Parts: sequence; structure tokens; C-alpha cells
Amino acid sequence: MVVFESVIDNIGENGLDFLCEKMVILFNNNAPIELAKFSVLIKPGKLLFPIERGDIFTIGELTYKVTAIGKEANKNLNDLGHVVLKFDGEDLPSLPGNIHLEAKELPKFTPGLIITFRKG
Repeated sequence: MVVFESVIDNIGENGLDFLCEKMVILFNNNAPIELAKFSVLIKPGKLLFPIERGDIFTIGELTYKVTAIGKEANKNLNDLGHVVLKFDGEDLPSLPGNIHLEAKELPKFTPGLIITFRKG
């Protein structure tokens, strides 16, 4: 069951700079310019159910298991389209707005790709 779905709308000028640290910042496409510059911008979506550890994140054809989720991540995603995705496999969230995902091949973030979270 899909709990959140959106489409990558645009990539900020420095939106992929943090991939070298295995992380990317998501924000709705109406984010202030100073935040949008460092973000992957998505079309606003509605969080239908809370994302939990063990759920599945999909981008294009690639899937990743959610390994940890910060206590503010669901609210931020629903309200602002904002989370930090960390592809590091950590089992405890490093910050309240982070969603940690399996540590494997990093996806290519390109406009038009669908992103989803679904129940594991």
C-alpha cells in the first residue's frame, strides 16, 4: 500500500552536492529559494499513513528499505515535502527529520521520476 507519492519536479543548483555523503534533501517545489538551491524539489504530496521502519522507498526502478526514521520526518514530509534521505543503512535516526535507507547503489535523481513510500 502506497503511503506517500510524488514526482521530482526540479533539482536545485546544488541539490545533488550531498550525494557524496550519501544523502539528499527533499523539499516541496514551493520552498524558499535559499532552501530550494540545495534540494531535490518534489511536487506536493499527501502522507496517507506514517512511514515506519521496514517500509519501502522507491525512486524510478530502485527500491530501498527504510532502516530508521526521525520523529519529525513524517510531519515534515506531509507539511513541507521536506526530509533528508540518508542512504547509509543506520538503524537509529541521526536527526529528527531524517529517513535512513538501505546502504546500496545511490539512485539518479532526475526530474520526472516518481518517488513513493509504501508499506513493507
